[in-house]
Amino acid sequence: KLTQPTSAMDTSTLLTIGLSASLQVAMYLICLLKIGEINRRELPPLVKLKLMENEENLFDGGLYVGIGGTATALVFQVLGLIDPNLLAAYSSNLFGIVCVALVKIRHVRPYKCKLILEGQDALSRLQPDVVVKGREYERKLNPEAYEPDLTSHPLRLFVADPTRVDALGNGGA
Repeated sequence: KLTQPTSAMDTSTLLTIGLSASLQVAMYLICLLKIGEINRRELPPLVKLKLMENEENLFDGGLYVGIGGTATALVFQVLGLIDPNLLAAYSSNLFGIVCVALVKIRHVRPYKCKLILEGQDALSRLQPDVVVKGREYERKLNPEAYEPDLTSHPLRLFVADPTRVDALGNGGA
């Protein structure tokens, strides 16, 4: 039987959309609290950066909540607990995508960038033998076989003395 579209949404659809949005707002706030907690710790910038990387699953949590909400709404529709409505089911997924995009683009990415720059600055002040550009140490050891590694991260720091380690715990070059 075909139904005619109406301008009013039923209550179960509005409740489902409202619940999805509320869960995503809560997830967003949890992520902001975690970023603030890491920021307030009295730790070196590169340790904070590692802690931020450790929380990647939390920062993706909005996607997991969104997928779970969509699956739950679809199951409820199949069981007849709520009226069939794809808007109610997929709104949870959409809210999850928006939540994660906001957290990662607006908060995580700029904070990580700030930590990388602060860490590089701190290293250059603490270790005068840190080479910031390229692989100078390798070039000094074997100049004729040196080929620049263009795939390495441009901010990776190398230490001129191979017995020392950089701030991330990596050995020499």
